[in-house]
Amino acid sequence: MDAVDFSEIQVPTPTPEDVRQQYEALNQQLAIATDANTAMAVVADWDQLRRRLDTWQNLTHLQFSRDTRDADAKAALEYCDELRPKLTELEVAMKRRLLDGPWLGEIRQRFGDQVIALWQSHVLTYEPAIEQAMVREAKIGNDYTELLASASFEFRGETTNIEGIRKYLVDADRQTRHDAAEMLWSWFASQREPLDTLYDEQVKLRDSMARTLGFENFIGLGYKRMNRVDYDLHDVERYRAAVRDQVVPLATELRKRQAQQLGVDQLMFWDEGIHDPTGNPKPQGDHDWMI
Repeated sequence: MDAVDFSEIQVPTPTPEDVRQQYEALNQQLAIATDANTAMAVVADWDQLRRRLDTWQNLTHLQFSRDTRDADAKAALEYCDELRPKLTELEVAMKRRLLDGPWLGEIRQRFGDQVIALWQSHVLTYEPAIEQAMVREAKIGNDYTELLASASFEFRGETTNIEGIRKYLVDADRQTRHDAAEMLWSWFASQREPLDTLYDEQVKLRDSMARTLGFENFIGLGYKRMNRVDYDLHDVERYRAAVRDQVVPLATELRKRQAQQLGVDQLMFWDEGIHDPTGNPKPQGDHDWMI
């Protein structure tokens, strides 16, 4: 298959009017369906629409994350975030109709119980009352991405960013690792105020959204958003206890062995990413060779 350059990937930008019309057409077709095959054909068409919209949203976010300084990419992302709650509303309405409709048994037979469980979970995560909160939540996430992307470091004669400095965290030279870690985390310390502000607003916003939807707090809503349909916070609590009791002692012993292998008296956090005193394995070729 011929390679496609990322810049050549184009997905049409939807409008709320166009998407709503497509959903109206699907609903009309579903309303007059008289047999399972016809109804399942409508479900398949809806799935294709949903996939196209998901592709557009993912590509829009990816374009912004590639270069947060790109004004066009930022404008496209803001439009996407404004439209997303409206798309969610249409999708949730369709899932509720299918869950409450006469074809649920056929859907379960054709696509399995997991699809039903996922839909039942998803329909609990949205009501029109949280539309603007969702837009604001997305803006907070974008501001966080933009803030991290603004980080710039002058290190060992190289101007780099957060991702670029990470290679020095696994350098064979311990002092280099220490200096890189100090520079990285000093930057985070210098950005404490804006980071705390974003985090504080996000926590309060998500708690408010969860309560509006009838949850006690964001934990329940968060699990639904992540499609956790077969376990809950109580299962995770038991899992964490097992990690504490069984994994932590083993990890502690492995860290001691790592310190011995590296020849250091005490393993520090800037040593944790390296497991061989000569350095971690590295690619043995340039970009073209690796591709």
